[in-house]
Amino acid sequence: MSKGPRAGRNKAKDTEDHPVKLSLSIKERLEIGSILPERADIITQILSRDIAKRVQFTQAEAKKMGIKKTPQGGLAWNKGSNTDIIFSEAEMTLMRTQIDRLDRENKVTSDVLSLCLKIREGGK
Repeated sequence: MSKGPRAGRNKAKDTEDHPVKLSLSIKERLEIGSILPERADIITQILSRDIAKRVQFTQAEAKKMGIKKTPQGGLAWNKGSNTDIIFSEAEMTLMRTQIDRLDRENKVTSDVLSLCLKIREGGK
């Protein structure tokens, strides 16, 4: 029986997650939902929900950033700094997979280009 430093550790902890911090603009946080899958298996949808929760704005944040609806139905905000958001390895893998799919299908728009590049390079 092993008495080494790993003895008695939970196997799930042996495959530790490597979180990635991304610095996202307000626009990128608003756009992230557009790269997530509409339909998928349960695990993928749970990951998508968790990503959406990470990037959503609190009331205090929205007020501080001056986020408001425009008369044309869009959104406007004060120019400000980016927000650091930490994503799990599984969340990053899902987002990279989605970006790769969009790229293969020639569906990357100029609106999401900066977000796609940040996610693709994030943590590397």
